Amino acid sequence: WKKAAKLGNPDAMFNLGLLAEEAGALGAARAWWKKAAKLGDPDAMISLGGLAEESGDLGAARAWWEQAAKLGNPGAMFNLGMLAEDAGDLKGARVWLEQAATLGHPDAMTRLGLLAEEAGDLDAARAWYEQAATLDEPDAMFFLGLLAEDAGDLDGARVWYERAATLDEPDAMNSLGWLAQEAGDLEGARVWLEQAATLDHPDAMNSLGWLAQEAGDVGAARVWWEKATKLGNPQAMTGLGVLAQEAGDLEDARDWYEQAANLGVPVAMNNLGWLAQEAGDLDGARVWYEQAATLDQPDAMTGLGVLAQEAGDPDAARAWYEQAATFDHPTAMNNLGWLAQEAGDLEGARVWLEQAATLDHPSAMNNLGWLAQEAGDVGAARVWWEKATKLGNPQAMTGLGVLAQEAGDLEGARDWYEQAANLGVPVAMNNLGWLAQEAGDLDGARVWYEQAATLDQPDAMNSLGLLAYEAGDLEGARDWYEQAANLGVPVAMNNLGMLAEDAGDLDGARVWYEQAATLDYPKAMTILGMRVHKKGG
Repeated sequence: WKKAAKLGNPDAMFNLGLLAEEAGALGAARAWWKKAAKLGDPDAMISLGGLAEESGDLGAARAWWEQAAKLGNPGAMFNLGMLAEDAGDLKGARVWLEQAATLGHPDAMTRLGLLAEEAGDLDAARAWYEQAATLDEPDAMFFLGLLAEDAGDLDGARVWYERAATLDEPDAMNSLGWLAQEAGDLEGARVWLEQAATLDHPDAMNSLGWLAQEAGDVGAARVWWEKATKLGNPQAMTGLGVLAQEAGDLEDARDWYEQAANLGVPVAMNNLGWLAQEAGDLDGARVWYEQAATLDQPDAMTGLGVLAQEAGDPDAARAWYEQAATFDHPTAMNNLGWLAQEAGDLEGARVWLEQAATLDHPSAMNNLGWLAQEAGDVGAARVWWEKATKLGNPQAMTGLGVLAQEAGDLEGARDWYEQAANLGVPVAMNNLGWLAQEAGDLDGARVWYEQAATLDQPDAMNSLGLLAYEAGDLEGARDWYEQAANLGVPVAMNNLGMLAEDAGDLDGARVWYEQAATLDYPKAMTILGMRVHKKGG
């Protein structure tokens, strides 16, 4: 090449410039390209423009590319179009890109398609992409796939993505992985995502991490997410936070979530809110939830609703839940159902709960079962509870146990209660205690009641008080009754009144009876009425 360059060959000069550039000798590269450019070599002019652009001298870059464009070089026209676009001159950009496109430059065609798409002209965008695709431009094929996917034509999208993937377009491979995953083909998804990952596609690595986690392979999930985080993928940082949280390392989880949140990931912000809420830092939780909510994160909106509801502000809670419900958030819909039920609007409650149930929300199905049972519709209650149990809802198992018990099927009731109790439902434990007590198995009853009582089940505490009373242990009875009374159980308050009365403490008895009466406990009202009647007589 040096020999050819001495003979005035511009191609050789250009090639010598490339060699110098690859060696990091930019000064030598510039010198060779200037020599070639003086001899009218447009490629050298383009390269000189590139060096100028990298150094921040856009005026010089424009000058070199304009020289090459005058010689009919489409690459220079494309670069001039990109310079104009970066400067906000879309009209000027379009002029240069169209000149390049008429000379068969596929990147210019693709860029014109993007400009048309940004302007809302999808037909023009499609036309430009298709022209570029005929020239085997993989980005154009990928964008055609996106247009088809957005239009709901998944088969058409798949065709374009596959064509692009054969040309090693990693975005297309990643999209094929998503389409396969959405269709339930996890193995197919994994194949495409792994191909994209080999081309250093961080989103594909992140997706492979989630697939591995869902399959229970925590080690593989960690490997993929660590690879993706090295490429700056913030969703993978969120995934590593989830793994740390599940392992009980909340500090590490918080660190990963904060890194992701600082990169704008709303799920990470929501998770930070949840960690703060669990730690009792409600103000901190609110701050993170609000940040996530501004980014349309429905879990965060629901979290804000829960905070408002717990603070006694149902109107604010309703507003947040309704915002989340617009994103088809089933938990928000379920909570709206609860608010409506608490306000006595059973029909409104049913509407919200049914919407949540259509999204396979098991708690909503369970709540619909209780609404049906309270309305006397045992058949509907059973249908809802059976649906909920198929999704693993333990409260619905308790409901089916209640139906079996009411129908006299104690064995069936016991089976349902035991399933629910094994999943930690205190009401089911209490009911098992009642069944054991009715069968004369006081020791078995006591075991179940005590398990329920450790989970703050007040009826179980009252029942333990009754067992202690019947065994002659008045101190033990009083202790259990007081625990239940502190949780608002009127029958326990009444029982404390009777204990006080038996001990001759009529004033103490009256205090307990009155507390029970304020909770509409009829037996306490009757006793108080008798006392007033006797005193008046």
